[in-house]
Amino acid sequence: MTIISRYIFREFIKVFFYSLAVATSLFFIIDLFERLDVFLKYQASLSLITQYFLYKFPSIIFQITPVAVLLSTFITLGILSRNFEIIALKATGINLFRTISPILVATFIISIIVLLGNELIAPFTNHKARTIYKNIKGRKEKYIFKQHQLWYRGGNIIYNIKFFSYQDNVLHGVTLYFFDKDFHLYKRIDAERACWEGENWVFKNVTIRVFNPDKTIKTSFATKKVLPLKERPETFKKEIRKPEEMSYLELKEYIEKTTQEGYDTTKYLADMYAKISAPFINFIITLLGIPFAIKLGKHGGFALGVTFSFIIGFFYWVFFNICLALGHGGALPPLISAWIANFIFGILGLYLLLQIRY
Repeated sequence: MTIISRYIFREFIKVFFYSLAVATSLFFIIDLFERLDVFLKYQASLSLITQYFLYKFPSIIFQITPVAVLLSTFITLGILSRNFEIIALKATGINLFRTISPILVATFIISIIVLLGNELIAPFTNHKARTIYKNIKGRKEKYIFKQHQLWYRGGNIIYNIKFFSYQDNVLHGVTLYFFDKDFHLYKRIDAERACWEGENWVFKNVTIRVFNPDKTIKTSFATKKVLPLKERPETFKKEIRKPEEMSYLELKEYIEKTTQEGYDTTKYLADMYAKISAPFINFIITLLGIPFAIKLGKHGGFALGVTFSFIIGFFYWVFFNICLALGHGGALPPLISAWIANFIFGILGLYLLLQIRY
């Protein structure tokens, strides 16, 4: 790396850390005010609040990094333009690619770091943050849970659920064990699935076994049965480990197990592929932002550049999440839904770069 490249790289990284600190602080303040009513309502101790945000901190950084990267791109190139350094580089015969390559290298390294952080750090810290938040709200653990199977106790009923499709509120492979006040099993219900309809669970293909005091068993079958249970879909959603609480490998293992059991894992596939594609938003968004940064920098539009960085980041993130939602719903193949935003914005960024009159 030449002296000029090292200089641009160093200036970009310096601005990046400042931008990241400012963006993270704003995100932290917003999150604090959103949860302040909960902290006050449940009289959370300062220790628990501190622990919650310490565990939330890595996730906040990884989420806010694309904004910091884009902001740094505009500011760095804006400063170079304002100080006539872009003109000086051009006058010495240094082409556009050599000028922007240190920034692209820096953002590619940042993308790799975010990818590793999302795989090695974020799943653990996100899960710990959610556990602490639940402790603040005074929720007791009433379940034994592995991602591919859920045991839950609600009153005198113990639920065993093989798979919970939380996007459409369907329990698959359900077994309910009913106990009396002396904790004696008196009834068992097995169902192929249970769907939340209205305000009740509707069980499909049901087998009911009643264990009589004389040790005889009465068995009956039904294609459809409504059970007025107090547990709602939200009850089980609170206990589900969300994709952001799993690493790529954990999510991949879960998908393989649930697919083998015959359940639809389309939503999880989209989230799994997004774990790889999302970190590279940092690189692609820089590629897209550089043409605007250079053009605005020529006219001294520093404040306008900062505004543009937020607008571009907003539209990129909205489009990325729309595509991911289409993947969740099966309207797009999961792999395409996770990568199409990066592909489209990457092509657009390259096209705009080629149109620059440097």
